Amino acid sequence: MKARYLFIAAAVTLAAGVWQLAGNARQASLMRDQILAKDQASQDPTADLAALKLFSSTHMSAATRVELTASYQRDLTAAETAAQPSGQIYASAQKACASKADSITQARCVTDYVSKNLKPTGISAVMPDQAKYVYDFKSPVWTPDAAGALMLGSAGLFGLGLFTVLRRKQRRIL
Repeated sequence: MKARYLFIAAAVTLAAGVWQLAGNARQASLMRDQILAKDQASQDPTADLAALKLFSSTHMSAATRVELTASYQRDLTAAETAAQPSGQIYASAQKACASKADSITQARCVTDYVSKNLKPTGISAVMPDQAKYVYDFKSPVWTPDAAGALMLGSAGLFGLGLFTVLRRKQRRIL
C-alpha cells in the first residue's frame, strides 16, 4: 500500500475527529442552554445538571460552566427579605420623632432611632453562597467516544504511513 493513501486517510480521519469534537462542544452548549432556560423558568434543573455532568465526563471537548444566576437571584432576594427588619421599628421611630418641628431634624431623629434599636440579624449567615450556584464540568483529554476513536485512528494511520515510508527507504539502502 502506498504511504500517501495512508496519509490522506489519516488527514480525513483527523478532520472527522475535529468535526466530532466540535459536535461534542455544541451538544454540551445546548445542554447548558436548556439548564439555564429551566433556571429562568423557576424549574428544577437537577436532573439536567446530572446529565450534563455525565456527558462532559464521557466526551472529549465537552467542558462547560453553568451559572444558575436566576436561582441565585431568587434565593438572594428571599434572604434579603427575611433579613430586613420589621416595619415596626420604623413605625416606632416615626412616632417617637413626630414632635420634631422640621423635616430635616425629624429625618435625623428617625435615622438615629433605627440605628440604635435595630438589632443585627446575622445577614451574612443568611445570604446564599454564590459559589454553590456555579458548576464547572470538565472533560477528559481523551475518551473512547467517536471523537476519541477518530483521533486514535488518525494517529494510527499516520504512524502506519511513516512506518511504510521508513521501511521503503530501508529497503533501498539494502
